[in-house]
Amino acid sequence: MLRLAAVVPEDQRARVLALPDVDDRAYRAAVEALIEVQRARLPWAGLTLEYLVSVEAKVSVATRAQVLRIVLRRFQRAWNEEKLTTVKDLDLSVLTFNEKIRLTAMAYVVEEALWTNRAPVHLTADISHLLPGRFIRVLGWANLSSFLPSPVLTLLVARSGAVGGVVPARYLPIVRLLYSYGTRAYGVHLAFAAATLIGDLRHGKERNRPSSIMDLLSSTASVLKATFSMYGLTYLSAFRTDVHLMAYARSETLRPAQKTRVDQAFKYLLCVEAQLRWCRAHPSPPQVYLDWHLIDVDDTHAAELGRLRNSCMKEGKKRRQKQVKMLEPQLLTLLKTALTRDEVIRGVHEAYLEALKLFQTWSGHGPVTFSSVLPDRSATLWFAIWTPNLLSNTEQILAARPDSSHGPMRNSVVSEYLGATDSTGNELSLPFFAEIQRARYDSAARQAMIESGIPVSDLRASQSRLLRPDPALGSYIHRYTAAKLSAGQTPRILLDLPAIYTGMTYALFVLIYGLITGMRIHELQQLRADEQGSRRDHDGRLICNVRAKGDKGAGGKDTVHTIEAQFVPFWTRILTVQEQRGEYLEQVVPEDGDLAELGAGRYLLQGKGKALTRTHLAVLLRFLIFGAVPPTETEQHNFVPHFLRYMYSRTRFALGDDEAAIQLGLGHNSRAQAREYMRGLAGSKSAARQQMVLQPPKLQTCWEALTVARGKHT
Repeated sequence: MLRLAAVVPEDQRARVLALPDVDDRAYRAAVEALIEVQRARLPWAGLTLEYLVSVEAKVSVATRAQVLRIVLRRFQRAWNEEKLTTVKDLDLSVLTFNEKIRLTAMAYVVEEALWTNRAPVHLTADISHLLPGRFIRVLGWANLSSFLPSPVLTLLVARSGAVGGVVPARYLPIVRLLYSYGTRAYGVHLAFAAATLIGDLRHGKERNRPSSIMDLLSSTASVLKATFSMYGLTYLSAFRTDVHLMAYARSETLRPAQKTRVDQAFKYLLCVEAQLRWCRAHPSPPQVYLDWHLIDVDDTHAAELGRLRNSCMKEGKKRRQKQVKMLEPQLLTLLKTALTRDEVIRGVHEAYLEALKLFQTWSGHGPVTFSSVLPDRSATLWFAIWTPNLLSNTEQILAARPDSSHGPMRNSVVSEYLGATDSTGNELSLPFFAEIQRARYDSAARQAMIESGIPVSDLRASQSRLLRPDPALGSYIHRYTAAKLSAGQTPRILLDLPAIYTGMTYALFVLIYGLITGMRIHELQQLRADEQGSRRDHDGRLICNVRAKGDKGAGGKDTVHTIEAQFVPFWTRILTVQEQRGEYLEQVVPEDGDLAELGAGRYLLQGKGKALTRTHLAVLLRFLIFGAVPPTETEQHNFVPHFLRYMYSRTRFALGDDEAAIQLGLGHNSRAQAREYMRGLAGSKSAARQQMVLQPPKLQTCWEALTVARGKHT
């Protein structure tokens, strides 16, 4: 890199010299071409250099070399043929598909460098040109300048406290959300609503956190989108709250469910009220603001929305109580099933690692088959490890990428589930993880899983490398399965065993820690493996600090949870899995709701350098317990992590703890709130123990733990 460092601007030399020397011919050729560009000070010199010094190390050398080679060649051709003088002169419409992909990849790397203040600011114009119609974080509110009137944009900048055009990080998700609404007929109205919600005070304190504002805006947008579609509206001036809004809230037949629609309509009302408060605080607001005001809701219909919302909330509480009572007797079965499944998957993963070592040194020309005997010897699971280049030529062609510039994915390791046999050699049905994996890619199997109780969204919502394969492998499995099905053949069941093992580890952690601490899901998300978040005491217990509901802003107080020593191994397993994946806990900022206000930390529940969202954790948990008992007995298809708080409080009460201690554990300010979690249990502890009958686990063998209990959910 010395030759490159000699021709780059002085402020970039240290970054170039920090790059490692790479012994790869294609990479060296790309660097040589970049040296010539830097020496000639061509218009794309800064852009391409920034990509080289900012691209993440996890991007392969071959990919970096290919991006540089293709981009440099495209710019050179434009220089020769079109005499471009700046990057903005590049005609994007004449680019080939491959050139667009590589230029976009380069632009995103540089955009990240701009956002983290590593790249020169003048590259912002280049990135804006190369990413047309894309949100550029460093531009902040300026992203909205193409569709927002200047007064509304100015109000947003002022209310958010943006300095020099830089948006405070806590408001950036709002900017991105409004950007996505830019082409809608009511986009400006939502922007004005956002401006009145930001900085809205109550008793001198912030009325709405950024996450609450996001929720209000997205709910309002959902109402308007649905009603515009239903009634053929094109302008907000034609929207009537007494007709369109109320019909949307009252209907019992529309989708989504009425409780969701009522909640959305009520949040529309809250946006309107925020605008009215702002207008009252400014007795003579410019007419331009009044033009972008959401249509008002009269007092009669506002009161009706309030009654509908209260009714839906009561129904929701009754439904949750019903689900809890259905789940309660099966709790020990679910817990035993989860622990057994985890033990089995751990054994499979250990066998996989041994087989992988053999495969990597395998001199033969075929897959490596391996097995895992269940701990109680009730069954043996059979797997194979192979790479796509070991398939027949016909199968390789079937699964090739549609883009002819890419050949088949040939060298990625694939795990295949071959089947299971009992102690006498008889073939057994599919275990739960194989059924779910097949349903991700086979529409017929997917429909069967939905009928068995799994939400269809769960097959898509898990993060890659947590249950779901990484994107490249997942894309390959999808192409392979689709090709085999279209040919009328039965596809193999292909897996990413390390991803399943990691997902199961995270899921069991959430299940156990939710049951023993009663923490909310957003409190589990806050658990950190650093000095500010956790420490071990002299008895081996783990002391964890989290922010309870309503305390996550500035000046909030920590809530302390003590984890007994026997449960600490579940914590250390997460750290071990991270090390095995080569993804040591990083300093990350949660992006879920208002957790971002807590700042960066080594959050325990993270993957691929990002803190896991509550959706990710709920999907992992439902995967772990899927099919543990028939869905009609527990409605487990609706299982959410919040049910663990019910089980925590009800179990403690039945075991003799008083209400004050349970209230403290739940983190509630009032005794009445805590009692909601124990509704239906008698006042005396002895009577409560009799009422809360935990049935013994219905599990007999490890294989039974892996099978899916059938039955349509209701």
